Amino acid sequence: MSHGVLVIGIGNEFRGDDAIGLLAVRDVEALHVPGVRVVESRGDGARVMRMWKGMATVLLIDAVHSGSPPGTLHRLDASHHPIPARFLCTSSHQFGVAEAVETARALGELPERVIVFGVEVEHCVAGTPPALYAVVRDALLNAIHAELVSLDPSATALYR
Repeated sequence: MSHGVLVIGIGNEFRGDDAIGLLAVRDVEALHVPGVRVVESRGDGARVMRMWKGMATVLLIDAVHSGSPPGTLHRLDASHHPIPARFLCTSSHQFGVAEAVETARALGELPERVIVFGVEVEHCVAGTPPALYAVVRDALLNAIHAELVSLDPSATALYR
């Protein structure tokens, strides 16, 4: 296993607030945190599994629908517990992130630590621009930063 951290932003920039994961990882990437690799994904579970292969820690950022108010930030530790199937936005892939986590777990290929940051969204409609990200941006980036600091306290000096 690698000792680095992989941050994966999941989303589709052409489906409104479903772009939240992509926008967030672009902000994380701009921080240039040593030991942190950042990638974007449209949510294809097989591709996500290839991305995290060999990584010890993975942070996933995605839009969610759980019934909470829009803008609610969720943190799920998927390392030992499944992601609720109804939680993530509807994917155009039948094999999405939740299925990737459970398949990797069954195969013994799940990274040691998998944390999912889900932002409760309202509109994941084709053609609508992302509207919610500006509202939740600081809270989401602060949560990601806190996670990175918990892994490596020296990351504190690197954040904004």
